[in-house]
Amino acid sequence: MTKTAAPPQIQFDQFADPYAVAREIEARLKQDVGSRELRIAGAVAFGQLGLAAHAARLLRHDCVDSVTRGLIEAQLPREQRRIAWSGLRQRFLENLPAFDCRTGLADRIESAWRENVSRLQLFEARDGTTLVYGRDAGGGEWLPALAPPPGLDEAALRSRWQSHIIRPLVIRGIGHGHGTLSVAAASRHTFLTFSAPLLIVEPSPLAWAVALHLHDWRDVLDDPRVHLICGADCLHMLRAALESRDGESALVIDGGAAWPGLPSARAFQEVVDMAAARRETARREAFEQVDRQTAARFEDAVKRIAAARAGEPIRVLGMTSRFTTVLQHTLRDLLAAFEAAGHTARLVIETDDSSYFSPLALMGEIERFQPDLLIAIDHLRAEYARMIPRTLPMAVWIQDALPNLFCSQAGESIDANQFVFGVGFSPLTRQFGYPAERFLPCITPPRACNDSADEREDYHCDVMYMSNVAQTPAALHEEFCDRHDAPFRKAADSLFEAVNNLCDSGVVGGGFSPISLVDSLFPALRDSPEQSAARQALADHARSLLDRHMRQMVVADLADWADSRGKRLHLYGRGWTADPRWSRYARGVVGPGSDMQSAWRSAGVCIHAGLNSALHQRVLDGVSAGAFFLIQESVWESRSSVSEALLEFAERHIATLPVFVTPADLPGALRADATQFMRRVSMDERGLWLTSEIFDNLRLSIRDERPPLPARLWTDFSRIVFHGRDQLWQRLDWATEHPTERRAIAARMREQLGDRLSYSRLVHDIISLVADGLRSRK
Repeated sequence: MTKTAAPPQIQFDQFADPYAVAREIEARLKQDVGSRELRIAGAVAFGQLGLAAHAARLLRHDCVDSVTRGLIEAQLPREQRRIAWSGLRQRFLENLPAFDCRTGLADRIESAWRENVSRLQLFEARDGTTLVYGRDAGGGEWLPALAPPPGLDEAALRSRWQSHIIRPLVIRGIGHGHGTLSVAAASRHTFLTFSAPLLIVEPSPLAWAVALHLHDWRDVLDDPRVHLICGADCLHMLRAALESRDGESALVIDGGAAWPGLPSARAFQEVVDMAAARRETARREAFEQVDRQTAARFEDAVKRIAAARAGEPIRVLGMTSRFTTVLQHTLRDLLAAFEAAGHTARLVIETDDSSYFSPLALMGEIERFQPDLLIAIDHLRAEYARMIPRTLPMAVWIQDALPNLFCSQAGESIDANQFVFGVGFSPLTRQFGYPAERFLPCITPPRACNDSADEREDYHCDVMYMSNVAQTPAALHEEFCDRHDAPFRKAADSLFEAVNNLCDSGVVGGGFSPISLVDSLFPALRDSPEQSAARQALADHARSLLDRHMRQMVVADLADWADSRGKRLHLYGRGWTADPRWSRYARGVVGPGSDMQSAWRSAGVCIHAGLNSALHQRVLDGVSAGAFFLIQESVWESRSSVSEALLEFAERHIATLPVFVTPADLPGALRADATQFMRRVSMDERGLWLTSEIFDNLRLSIRDERPPLPARLWTDFSRIVFHGRDQLWQRLDWATEHPTERRAIAARMREQLGDRLSYSRLVHDIISLVADGLRSRK
């Protein structure tokens, strides 16, 4: 019996990209017949792609013996995946009007198609990629080249771009359109509503004709952020398009293998760089102009702001971003309050969801409007040094603990004409060098209530919780550890375990001090100035972990209560539908304004949970809309008598802070409450460390009432706070069984907000802060 010869070993990596192998072999065969091994390797690659006829063609040559040819042909797909263009004609006709509307080139595309369709063959590879083969007198070639989308996988791109405001994208050539459509999809809504501008450059009419057959382009062609650039003068058109945009420098991406006539990548980059240079020149010239003008009118602005304390009007310019969930609305509310007080206000914000914050637009508004005061949120002047003159009085509203603000460089950057209001007074002034005399501690006031926002049936429920789903504590901890070295990760792991145990114990609640937990685990850090940054980083991590644990525990308790009582629970915000535990309670995202106010009013009980204060803006907005809240208790905010005693003790020992205080150090009548208080705050009923930050917070809330303690603001506060599952269920049972009394409490809480926490009060305080600071400047 004759032994069958084994197939020869193919000398290329079995995991190699078959497109790359086939393309390389096709290129070599154009110059030479090719060796037996080369043809066999090409046949294997084509076979992997599912293109049987092309694989067999490579084997039909004398250099490949019949045995090898037969063995390989037996492994090939039985069907050649040939596709008729006629089956795609309807898609082409549906795409063409939208393409013509954007370019006016429909006739040119049709003409290119009629001239070339007879020589084009369409195939589909096994992975779904479409391939076009152009036959000619010389045999033919793959158009524009045998290649899949060049690393433009939609999922991979979205993973890279998600949560970022990405640069404008210039697509250099469309290939067959696969990559371009992936980029368009992946760049949509990468950060809230932001979608990057997309400039698609393809000069070849035949490329467009093929791509409009292969894919449905209508969503892309109808997208206002998409700019199509076609024709031989495409670089000139690209330059004009880029220079008309004020924002980030563009990123050039190859959309596929090049069709004939496509300029080089270097030529594209030169156009991008030239446009960026022109924008920078225009920005520098605009800044020099506006800097001179603001300097010339500075003293007049100082006088006008001083007179504004007596009611004289000033001009206020606000700057913010539309790519925020809260900030753009709070600044609009503040500017509206300035206008209600008789001042003139304007807002600078991106014009649409594909625009970038424009330095030229801001400076142009400063030049035209000539503001006396500029207000920004969460960004200091140093971050806009190339567009905001130092002689323009500026007030920065700090609403978030961001790294660009909570650092020494930020504090050192604050100039004599810059003022700060908002949260974080103690760490910013004590740790990071912010000038205390130019810092107004305050919280964000509630939004003005729209009384036309009535209850709605689709929002009706017994209890609701409104918050986006955050990372799980475990995922948050893993991400935190990835950013640090091994010794720090070991400490963080110990902290993570302690947080888990603490939450399981049921002791932790609102008001718990994360720094106390860190100090109990790592006492050496408290006494080491060199380790203060590590101590603070661990405390911040502990706070985030605790807050997530507390929220998830409360939501689980709400779900159990609703299920056991047959009540309706609504969970509003992003992410609830993705988790099977909560998806049946999820009700989507509620937009700000009247929709959100209707949701507050339509719920029987609204819940606030976590480590945030009861004076969180979501609570204030809800109370202002007439909602009834149950709030996870913070002992600092509830037990005002103990808080007052701790403040008095700290004032007597201010020179030696931090100092350890025990229940025995407080008045005898408070010692029992103080013991429980300290256990809830620090896990140690023997006492707690009174720090400078605790002293600042107590002084501001008790002495200055910035903000007032919730227990002082709301007379019914003790009736709406809860600690632990049992008390939450008791409060929920009572609230749902006594709707009349519940509504009466909500009405009193709304009334007691009054003018103490309002935008009109904040306007008055900002003007006073700036006027006093400018008067006393050196």
